[in-house]
Amino acid sequence: MLTKSSFDKWFIFFGYSLLAAFIAYVVFLFFRGENAYVTIHDNLDSEFVYLKMLKDAHQMFDYFTNTIVAAPMGGIPRSCFRSGLNVTCVLYYFLSPIVAYQLNFLLVHIISFAGMFLLLRKYFGLKLSYGIILSISALYTWIPFYHIQQGITVAGQPLLLFAFLNILYRQSKWTDWLIIILFPFYSFFIVGYPFYFCALVVLFIFYFMQNRNFNFQYVFATMVLLLVYLIVEFPLVHSILFPTNYVSHREQFDITVYGEPVTIVSSMHKIIDALFVTQYHAGRFYTAAILISVVIVGLYKKLTKLHWYLIAAIIVVAFTSVVNDYVLNAFQSQNKILKIWTSDRFFYLAPLLWFMLWAALLSQFNWSQTKVRLIALFLFTIQFGATLITNSEMIRNVWLMMHKDFGEPDYNNFYATKLFDEIKTDIGNDITSYRVGSVGLHPAVAQYNGFYTIDGYQNNYPLAYKSQFRKAISVELEKDQSLKNYFDGWGSRAYLYSSEVLPNSLIIKTQNTYHITNLQLSRESLKFLNAKYIFAALPIQNADSISLQLLKTYETPTSFYKFYVYKVM
Repeated sequence: MLTKSSFDKWFIFFGYSLLAAFIAYVVFLFFRGENAYVTIHDNLDSEFVYLKMLKDAHQMFDYFTNTIVAAPMGGIPRSCFRSGLNVTCVLYYFLSPIVAYQLNFLLVHIISFAGMFLLLRKYFGLKLSYGIILSISALYTWIPFYHIQQGITVAGQPLLLFAFLNILYRQSKWTDWLIIILFPFYSFFIVGYPFYFCALVVLFIFYFMQNRNFNFQYVFATMVLLLVYLIVEFPLVHSILFPTNYVSHREQFDITVYGEPVTIVSSMHKIIDALFVTQYHAGRFYTAAILISVVIVGLYKKLTKLHWYLIAAIIVVAFTSVVNDYVLNAFQSQNKILKIWTSDRFFYLAPLLWFMLWAALLSQFNWSQTKVRLIALFLFTIQFGATLITNSEMIRNVWLMMHKDFGEPDYNNFYATKLFDEIKTDIGNDITSYRVGSVGLHPAVAQYNGFYTIDGYQNNYPLAYKSQFRKAISVELEKDQSLKNYFDGWGSRAYLYSSEVLPNSLIIKTQNTYHITNLQLSRESLKFLNAKYIFAALPIQNADSISLQLLKTYETPTSFYKFYVYKVM
């Protein structure tokens, strides 16, 4: 019969096995290098190339408000990009892009593990064994955080909470203050602090109601966190608070134009979905084992106040996305703040809330019973699987290791540097003297290879440029109402859209049997934007009629794409 101490060895083994598997995966990533798969959506197609452009332009640490990053979309103010005072930027500045990405991945997940372990060890250590704490922390580490886009905004929340709880309960050390001071240098204000602040205020209210004790140090700590964020994010703060020499394209954001219709059915579906799976930008995982734990404790024990508080917080987070939809539909077109910031991003708090709830539930388990320990081990296994199956980047890398084709390129094939080196050699001119556009291809590919583009994916850029760019694709937008709504109501992806190609799709060269039969781009607008060449992933059948001359096609036996390079005549 297994004793309590011997069974904890199973959890210790489970936790260390998860960590060993994670380390093995990291080693595999470093070994694969540029041949590894890297998430494309909101990653390689945007955030990744932003950092490379800033590095190439020697503007990573440029804080002047009038600085222009010349390469994308006719030139974009430096303040539209992230602050250089961020660990992620430092990594990209000193290392090659893929090494910076992989090292950032490792650092973010180390911090996620350390933070969760410290938090649970300090505040659940009397009720949870070392093995259970280790296993929960290891599972948290496996969450697929959007680490380039977010840094430790989500992954580091347990560490930040650990520091604030120590201050709240008057057990702080200098290291807690150091965590709070350094945290903004590896996270992002706009998707972090407003939600941290709300959570910290709620936490303080509960503390005050229970203890009738006003903790000035805690309040001061929240202000310190805000102050450091304002220093780190100075360009963003300056552009929000003070007049700039441009109007952001976000001024035209209107969810009533590009969003799905908000109905009771869609709202209920969104709430239910939020209760079963976390949002992918926050780190996607299914909550199956945690929900089962709620049922077990509810049926066989008793849900405590802490359980109910955490459950209520999770439900509130789920409801904020729905409330946000109704608020945006009613007021976004008239309210500038709602074009910059939306309340549905409370979902960034969900991973921590779910894991805190799970730790609190497990602390109610009767660990003296063998069957309970077996059930717990089963739940841990379920949760590992529920996290693993949502980690698309890792799954695709496993497929690569097994030499399986899954229809998407690895890092090297996505950016196709060898093909673009050949294109640059053939064109011959100084690539800063003209601009290019991409059809059926993410503009980030050309941007990564050093080309100046008329198109791009930017979450903030001048509205005047959006209006100019729209003229180039206006006929194509009129052919497809959904495409028109997508660009006019949002427009962060300013692409040379074709109504014959799904927006933002990847066109593999085996699809080159398809043609774009009737692309309608305005030659005059392309010329105005200084577009000299068009890179297409599909042949444009009516190229001559829109003043495009095919120069050459580019491919290799192993390339993902076949490029058609056209000159704008």
